[in-house]
Amino acid sequence: MDTDESNFINNIFSYLVDSYSYVVEKEKKTAEIETLNSAIETLNTSVEKLKDGIENIFDDYEKSHEDFDQYRIQAMKNLEQIIDQYLSKNSNKILSEISGLNAEKEKASENSTRNMFNFLASSTLKTLSSEIILDNKSGSVLISEKYSCDLNIEYSFQLDSENNEFTVNPYFSSLYTGIRIPVDYSNESNEIVYRYENMDKFIIRSAEISGNVLNSDFESDEDKSVFKFSFDGKSVDILYLQNSISKKILDDAVIMKVINIGEINESMAKLYRILKSLDNSKTKLTELRLDGNDLLSDSDFGKLFYKLIETDTVKNIIKNLPDNSENGEEMSKDFIKHRIHTIGKNVDQINSILFE
Repeated sequence: MDTDESNFINNIFSYLVDSYSYVVEKEKKTAEIETLNSAIETLNTSVEKLKDGIENIFDDYEKSHEDFDQYRIQAMKNLEQIIDQYLSKNSNKILSEISGLNAEKEKASENSTRNMFNFLASSTLKTLSSEIILDNKSGSVLISEKYSCDLNIEYSFQLDSENNEFTVNPYFSSLYTGIRIPVDYSNESNEIVYRYENMDKFIIRSAEISGNVLNSDFESDEDKSVFKFSFDGKSVDILYLQNSISKKILDDAVIMKVINIGEINESMAKLYRILKSLDNSKTKLTELRLDGNDLLSDSDFGKLFYKLIETDTVKNIIKNLPDNSENGEEMSKDFIKHRIHTIGKNVDQINSILFE
């Protein structure tokens, strides 16, 4: 078993098993809460029946004792107070239990998501593609990283955008100050006069790194003109948009005589490095999909666990493991069986999948 296989199988039977175990715990707490809610409904119904029964007894007694009416009203009032005290005491006891179970359920949900975060952040799944995406269209910089993996697994992380000089002040000037890009020109007295855009006033609105290519959009605070940059690590393409005008800056031979491509390349390379450096600052799991279906909203992580353990890759790795280990903690078939047992659900089914 090589290092990649070892990390993969270890992460499945540590983080992923823990994540699924907490899902099972959450399911159990949910079932207990539903049982207690039914108990409250049953208690309320039985108390109402008790009141109705007592009232019927008084009604029957009053039929043969006409002078009982004045006592009947007071008696019912006193009895209802006593019964309501009984109902309140028992209801509050059940509601307190429900409150405690809800807290445990929420904690189980948090632990499940945290372990799923750790499993996915370990990067042991086979990645087909990944993108880092910056969005500043709402006035707040949000950066995420999206992965597409083997077995039709997709997931996204939110990245830390609060502790970086550029994301705190997302203007072009944070990358490189004083850059002026020529966007147009005119002939005046046999002399070419260029019109420049000062990039210091442009704020980033979006960016995406896919593969080794960085695409980014910067918008002017003043007239909403936009520069679209595409940078492949060596060279940059620039598209300028203003109102209905669209211009490929580098296709203009006259502009190419005065534009400082080196400064722009350096700016885009810096932005690329900034965004790539955030790969190590994952803060939150924001999306998890399997076969296009959302697993994160309802913590439906068991589906991912079964998807992985049913693969030939996992089965073959386990097949070649020793039956047990000397200290009982190293990866072995016995260790995996122990970890499966901690899930507390479908243990025989899981064992039959892995050890058939």
